[in-house]
Amino acid sequence: SRRIADDDPKWAEYLGIIDQEVRTADRIITDLLEMTRTRKPSRELTDLCDLARSAFDRVGETDRVRLTLSTRPDPFLVDVDPQQLRQVLTNLITNSVQAMKGRGEISVVAHSEGEFDVIAVQDDGPGIDAEAKELVFEPLHTTKAKGTGLGLPICRQIVERHGGSIELAEPREPGARMVIHLPRGKTTMTDQEAG
Repeated sequence: SRRIADDDPKWAEYLGIIDQEVRTADRIITDLLEMTRTRKPSRELTDLCDLARSAFDRVGETDRVRLTLSTRPDPFLVDVDPQQLRQVLTNLITNSVQAMKGRGEISVVAHSEGEFDVIAVQDDGPGIDAEAKELVFEPLHTTKAKGTGLGLPICRQIVERHGGSIELAEPREPGARMVIHLPRGKTTMTDQEAG
């Protein structure tokens, strides 16, 4: 049988491939574990803009990406589990940064509508084609070489745990637009309507 010499440069290439595959498997396992957790949201009043900035800071390769925030009112308080909603925003912003290839603008816009807080995350990337639109929330569906296909299903699971919904909406400008509806807590309603 053939053997590769210990000093053959192919060893480094093979080890690099193994390392990359292990990282991918680790990412998939981490995402699958997150999906199987049924932790009930631990809600507290949280400033949405603070969460969005924190999520943006967690995403790499944003040197040439601009984040804009627009809320009515400001501060915009949401009755959520801050860690869970930050994860949703981190996943959405990561998708946008990757779609825009690390250059462009992401806007987070929020307002109250009846008994819901409405949060829209819009980017100015290439958008999502019609065929992919039907499948974006399906587990393990991905168009990315390094994607796990679990980011958006996790987002949906977290939002639904909060009694809300998330959908891919028609963008108002070129790009992709995700819209989250979260039920407003009595505290947020009183505070924001009083302001």
